[in-house]
Amino acid sequence: MENKKYRGFEYVSVGLEDMLSEREQRAKKSRSLAGKSNTTVCMTMNLIGEYKRLPLSHAAFCHFFRLIESALSCDCSELLQGSVCDTAFFTSPLSPEKAKAICEKIEDYGEIGRLFDIDVFNNAGEKLSRLEKRKCLLCEKSASECARSRAHGVDAVRKKTLDILCGYFEAEICKAAEQSLIDEVDTTPKPGLVDRRNSGSHTDMTYNMFLKSAKAISPFFGKLFLLGVSSGYDVTEELVSLARETGVKAELAMLDATGEVNTHKGAIYSLGLLSCGLGYALSGGGSLSDAVDFASRLALSLSYEVSDISTHGIEACRKYGVTGARGEAIGGFKTVLYAFERIKHYADDLLLDLNTAYPLALCDIMAVMSDTNVLHRGGSDALDYMHNEAKEISEMRENQRIDDLYELDDEFIKRNISPGGCADVLACAIYLIKAEKLFARR
Repeated sequence: MENKKYRGFEYVSVGLEDMLSEREQRAKKSRSLAGKSNTTVCMTMNLIGEYKRLPLSHAAFCHFFRLIESALSCDCSELLQGSVCDTAFFTSPLSPEKAKAICEKIEDYGEIGRLFDIDVFNNAGEKLSRLEKRKCLLCEKSASECARSRAHGVDAVRKKTLDILCGYFEAEICKAAEQSLIDEVDTTPKPGLVDRRNSGSHTDMTYNMFLKSAKAISPFFGKLFLLGVSSGYDVTEELVSLARETGVKAELAMLDATGEVNTHKGAIYSLGLLSCGLGYALSGGGSLSDAVDFASRLALSLSYEVSDISTHGIEACRKYGVTGARGEAIGGFKTVLYAFERIKHYADDLLLDLNTAYPLALCDIMAVMSDTNVLHRGGSDALDYMHNEAKEISEMRENQRIDDLYELDDEFIKRNISPGGCADVLACAIYLIKAEKLFARR
């Protein structure tokens, strides 16, 4: 059969001869690993028909590769992208029986686990069998029985497989987005902003209100992710329209949860764009930078429709000549990526816990960002004050900064300064760090 494209994703047809050849290569590799450790494991995906790669299948494979690598305490692991399909090999010090039990649990992990075929071999190269037969994706009969009788047809099974892949990653994105927003509001101290200490410069907001809002809007990031999955390589008028419509629905859900208080409007915009980008990149085997690039292109297309819109942020942009959240997105989320690197520096390089890394990263953001919320509330004097104070604190030793951020919080409250845009950037950076784990290691 010929290759075909679904929007941006290319389905590559694989012939029977190639499938049999790669199967023999897997068997040969498994035999070569036998005896080098207690247990050898080989993982592939159950994708029937001539197309052995589907949108999100490679992302799912990489995700489960890391899961098995950790669960089996592997001596060695290898992920191979063959001409036919993805294959992974592992060697483990665990007994074959224990490794088999773990792998069966992974294969039985919800619907997504049923897409994986994980073979376990002892040190003599003998394959261990499952105690219970695996069920068909579409009915309660055994998978082998339905495969032999061709009970459902290739198209039906492929559609179900795609539904499982999309549903799994949609749920992962929703969880990542909600937790990122929770992590942002949990970040303490956060000068002038709602955190676990106080409500900052916001008399109409509470910590619990932010938690309710995060829960209410998180499903919409999953929907935006799926729009990115089906988008292809181009930012189409249809995508722009559907993304805008989904964003509006998310704002309505936020207002309903908070009693008409704007807790996350900026985050809905920025995290929504990034969610679309993540769908695009993960579906086609791209990288995190591909996701950010796609999100920026979508932001540019959406910006053509805001010339008549007037918000506090847009008015501040016009008055003070800054670009705001839209400029940040169109320009490639440079401040978000800066915050991303600062968090990693504090957490990975300096080995600080996240309760310390997040406030320090926020301070770094405040030192450089032209926050339209600060400009709206206090003008250029307030922005200059924030920049100067944050820069001064950022030059201190890490163990001194937190105490000074508490003092700055008190001062921001007195001056009615609230760097809400900086908080959105922090949430986006946290989101990208969580989403990075869904990509293949490079």
